[in-house]
Amino acid sequence: MDLRLRNMTDFKVLFDSSVHRDVVKHVRHRNALLPIGKLPAELLQIVFSNCLFSSSGRRKSHFVSRLTTLRAVSWSWQDFIGRTPSFWAHVSSEDHMDFVSVAFERSGQVPIHLKHIGNHQDGQESLFLDRVLLHVHRWESLAIHQPNVNVAIQFLSVSAPKIKSILLSSLTNGSLHQRHVDSLFGGGLANLEELRVYFWGDIGWRGLKCTRLRILDIEREYSLDLGAVLNILAANPCLESLRIHDISFVHYPQPDLILAPIPLDHLKELTLTDVKYATENAFIGSNVAIGDLLQRIKFLRWSIWPVSLG
Repeated sequence: MDLRLRNMTDFKVLFDSSVHRDVVKHVRHRNALLPIGKLPAELLQIVFSNCLFSSSGRRKSHFVSRLTTLRAVSWSWQDFIGRTPSFWAHVSSEDHMDFVSVAFERSGQVPIHLKHIGNHQDGQESLFLDRVLLHVHRWESLAIHQPNVNVAIQFLSVSAPKIKSILLSSLTNGSLHQRHVDSLFGGGLANLEELRVYFWGDIGWRGLKCTRLRILDIEREYSLDLGAVLNILAANPCLESLRIHDISFVHYPQPDLILAPIPLDHLKELTLTDVKYATENAFIGSNVAIGDLLQRIKFLRWSIWPVSLG
């Protein structure tokens, strides 16, 4: 009796598998005949990109599932997606390592976008890190959330000459021993356009050498150097968005503050919230940091954009 039951179970599994293959084959053939399957490649790429990525260029939630579903629609879609490197250029440490390997292979030599989400069990080794370091010459954007110190140092110590966007968020398990921004990626930040730093701990801002910043976003920094921030603004006249939230400025004299107005003709968004304390000036005494910051920025006449002060 047991043998018969096992045979029946095996037969059912084989039958279901065969039916599934036939159904998939039929559905893919049917879908290939639909009008959308005849769209030009350029339009099809736009449709798929809207399904996979947000307007900011970041991949949407359930990205791998979305990609898998699109590939399952028809043979032609599967082939098209497999031959389009940009669909495979976004990987995360939460992706299965098999997907990560395939993504690096199919993305060819196009710039890649990485997200590392830390785990409290992470040690000095990281399988994801080992994979992505092989492609450091292609890094265009990097987002690091809650890494431990060992993993963070390994990410930030390599030279990534094409890096354009950096997001550092919630360093855990220690500090980077005052590793300054200008030393990140070997100081190769000439192409940097977006810099977001959230609750990263003691990080120095002086010496940051970049002139192409469009977005500067700083949050939960409790010893921010106002002079360093003004120097960064002066070196990046194309800045479009400046956001400073929940920070406090240092209290020592800053004789090298830039006195000349800083023209930011491209500024579209300015957000200053929960800015605490004041800077001390030997000549004029206490000075509220927000007031000093706003006085130094030269705004376009008649310019209108959202401002949030708190």
